[in-house]
Amino acid sequence: MGFGVGQLYTAKYFPAEAKQKIQDLVANLKAAYRARIEKLDWMGPETKKEALNQFRVIGPARNTDAWYDAFKVQSSDKMFVAPNERVRIW
Repeated sequence: MGFGVGQLYTAKYFPAEAKQKIQDLVANLKAAYRARIEKLDWMGPETKKEALNQFRVIGPARNTDAWYDAFKVQSSDKMFVAPNERVRIW
Protein backbone atom coordinates (compact mmCIF):
# COMPACT_ATOMS: atom_id res chain seq x y z
CA MET A 1 0.00 0.00 0.00
CA GLY A 2 2.86 2.38 0.80
CA PHE A 3 4.18 2.19 -2.75
CA GLY A 4 0.82 3.16 -4.23
CA VAL A 5 0.36 5.99 -1.75
CA GLY A 6 3.84 7.22 -2.58
CA GLN A 7 3.01 7.23 -6.28
CA LEU A 8 -0.19 9.20 -5.68
CA TYR A 9 1.60 11.71 -3.43
CA THR A 10 4.41 12.17 -5.96
CA ALA A 11 1.98 12.64 -8.83
CA LYS A 12 0.10 15.33 -6.92
CA TYR A 13 2.89 17.21 -5.11
CA PHE A 14 6.02 16.59 -7.16
CA PRO A 15 5.34 17.45 -10.82
CA ALA A 16 7.87 17.01 -13.63
CA GLU A 17 8.83 20.71 -13.36
CA ALA A 18 9.91 20.16 -9.75
CA LYS A 19 12.03 17.19 -10.74
CA GLN A 20 13.72 19.27 -13.46
CA LYS A 21 14.42 22.05 -10.95
CA ILE A 22 16.09 19.58 -8.60
CA GLN A 23 18.14 18.08 -11.42
CA ASP A 24 19.28 21.57 -12.46
CA LEU A 25 20.13 22.44 -8.85
CA VAL A 26 22.24 19.31 -8.46
CA ALA A 27 24.00 19.95 -11.78
CA ASN A 28 24.84 23.50 -10.68
CA LEU A 29 26.12 22.31 -7.30
CA LYS A 30 28.30 19.68 -8.94
CA ALA A 31 29.74 22.27 -11.35
CA ALA A 32 30.53 24.61 -8.46
CA TYR A 33 32.17 21.85 -6.42
CA ARG A 34 34.16 20.69 -9.43
CA ALA A 35 35.43 24.20 -10.12
CA ARG A 36 36.43 24.70 -6.49
CA ILE A 37 38.22 21.36 -6.26
CA GLU A 38 40.13 22.01 -9.47
CA LYS A 39 41.38 25.37 -8.09
CA LEU A 40 42.58 24.03 -4.73
CA ASP A 41 46.32 24.51 -4.42
CA TRP A 42 46.72 22.44 -1.26
CA MET A 43 45.24 19.27 -2.75
CA GLY A 44 47.48 16.97 -4.75
CA PRO A 45 46.59 15.74 -8.25
CA GLU A 46 45.71 12.19 -7.14
CA THR A 47 43.49 13.47 -4.34
CA LYS A 48 41.78 15.89 -6.73
CA LYS A 49 41.22 13.04 -9.17
CA GLU A 50 39.61 10.93 -6.43
CA ALA A 51 37.52 13.86 -5.18
CA LEU A 52 36.24 14.53 -8.69
CA ASN A 53 35.52 10.82 -9.13
CA GLN A 54 33.12 11.03 -6.19
CA PHE A 55 30.72 13.05 -8.34
CA ARG A 56 29.51 9.85 -9.95
CA VAL A 57 27.53 9.08 -6.78
CA ILE A 58 26.24 12.57 -6.05
CA GLY A 59 22.78 13.28 -7.36
CA PRO A 60 19.12 13.42 -6.61
CA ALA A 61 17.18 10.29 -5.83
CA ARG A 62 16.87 8.19 -8.93
CA ASN A 63 13.54 7.45 -10.49
CA THR A 64 13.24 3.86 -9.40
CA ASP A 65 9.50 4.03 -10.03
CA ALA A 66 10.15 4.21 -13.78
CA TRP A 67 12.40 1.18 -13.48
CA TYR A 68 9.74 -0.69 -11.51
CA ASP A 69 7.16 0.25 -14.15
CA ALA A 70 9.40 -0.79 -17.04
CA PHE A 71 10.00 -4.22 -15.53
CA LYS A 72 6.52 -4.53 -14.02
CA VAL A 73 7.91 -4.99 -10.50
CA GLN A 74 5.17 -5.20 -7.89
CA SER A 75 5.43 -4.53 -4.15
CA SER A 76 5.04 -8.28 -3.57
CA ASP A 77 8.06 -9.15 -5.78
CA LYS A 78 11.48 -10.08 -4.38
CA MET A 79 13.08 -7.27 -6.40
CA PHE A 80 10.89 -4.60 -4.79
CA VAL A 81 12.55 -2.31 -2.26
CA ALA A 82 10.25 -0.06 -0.25
CA PRO A 83 11.04 3.68 -0.33
CA ASN A 84 12.09 3.74 3.35
CA GLU A 85 14.48 0.85 2.66
CA ARG A 86 15.90 2.65 -0.39
CA VAL A 87 16.88 5.54 1.87
CA ARG A 88 18.34 3.25 4.54
CA ILE A 89 20.41 1.34 1.98
CA TRP A 90 21.68 4.53 0.40
